Amino acid sequence: MYSSSLLEEVQREREASDALLLNILSEKTALEPKKSGKVEPLFYDSVSIMFTDFRGFTKSASEMLPEQLIKELDAVFDQFDYISQRHNLEKIKTIGDAYMVPVGFRKYP
Repeated sequence: MYSSSLLEEVQREREASDALLLNILSEKTALEPKKSGKVEPLFYDSVSIMFTDFRGFTKSASEMLPEQLIKELDAVFDQFDYISQRHNLEKIKTIGDAYMVPVGFRKYP
């Protein structure tokens, strides 16, 4: 039989893993494998990618305290997340100052 502390540790690790997935992927994409055991691909006739990169970010970042840098990036990315959700877009990833969102267009149901 497993000890309750071991089960609690596994549960904490699972929660941390779930939180990381939700931070990286949309909720629908992150939860799909848990619900159905697989991921269904989506097909689009046409796709555009929005990719942002802030001019002068490396220089600005080197002159800021880490806490200030994270606070500013969070504020900007929160707005990008809001706009993405409002338009039913799915954030692919953020890396440093980069934010990537695909926009797909379907001609079929």
